[in-house]
Amino acid sequence: MWFKNLFKKKKMISSEKIEELKEKLSSYSKYQWLKSERAGTITEFLNVAVEQDGAIWVEFMDGSRIKYELLNEYLLKTNNENELLDVEAPIPRITDEQKTNVSNVSVRTAPKVSDNPIHTLLKKQKPNPVNIDITIEMNIPSAELYNVICQSFENADEEIVNYIVSGLDIDTIKNSVKDAIKKYYSE
Repeated sequence: MWFKNLFKKKKMISSEKIEELKEKLSSYSKYQWLKSERAGTITEFLNVAVEQDGAIWVEFMDGSRIKYELLNEYLLKTNNENELLDVEAPIPRITDEQKTNVSNVSVRTAPKVSDNPIHTLLKKQKPNPVNIDITIEMNIPSAELYNVICQSFENADEEIVNYIVSGLDIDTIKNSVKDAIKKYYSE
């Protein structure tokens, strides 16, 4: 069997494809290792290297590297630090059978590490739960239309609410919460 490998044609990748790959990979500001001994480590893209045998390697600023074909399995690509995961240990591989048995999965985002002294003080404070009122501008049906739909269809009230909520944008909610917090402190 080993002699078959001697006659295999080496796959060469064009320099244009390499440049496209570099551009694609550099478009992400952060890469987070999800598996291996590096699980949880956050790094940045450095370069793409092609070995003589045609293997494509993705290299990172911290000196680590991975074969391109394994990139999506081992790393999370993101431009938003809020999407980074709190990875404490390597994530086990989930089989198709296990996927069908999973009913409720929650993902915790990693808190941003900050040298900001204000953040340090706020983290050390005692819990201070406060209720705040937020205002969100939304497009909702008129009361007349709502009543007509509810009288005409079964479970219509739930469907209407689901439809309205599906149009919510997380940035809109965050901005409303920010405004409410500022209002709370200005009163």
